[in-house]
Amino acid sequence: MLGQFWYGRAPSSDNVVLVLAWADGERRGKVVAPCWIEGHSFASSLLMQPSDELIGLPFALSYGVLIAASAGANLTVTGDASVWPEEWGILAEEPRHRTAVRAVKSH
Repeated sequence: MLGQFWYGRAPSSDNVVLVLAWADGERRGKVVAPCWIEGHSFASSLLMQPSDELIGLPFALSYGVLIAASAGANLTVTGDASVWPEEWGILAEEPRHRTAVRAVKSH
């Protein structure tokens, strides 16, 4: 089990979002970063291009965690919840008024 992840049907535009989808019978994901992340120094080399669309789910989750941790942002999962492998952990329903807690960065 990887852990518990927040699932939201309409995630905040301030969050890094992992969109779950099936594509050709395979589990896929797309990471959408909020526009405020574009100003970070890592952004030009790490942000997903629009042409990248859906990628393999393990890579999409890893990428989403990397972007959220690098920017100090929340990560929210959305889309088709049936794509999420149960062995990865729980998709918990995101509270409506979730307090934004930025990730702590080490220097």
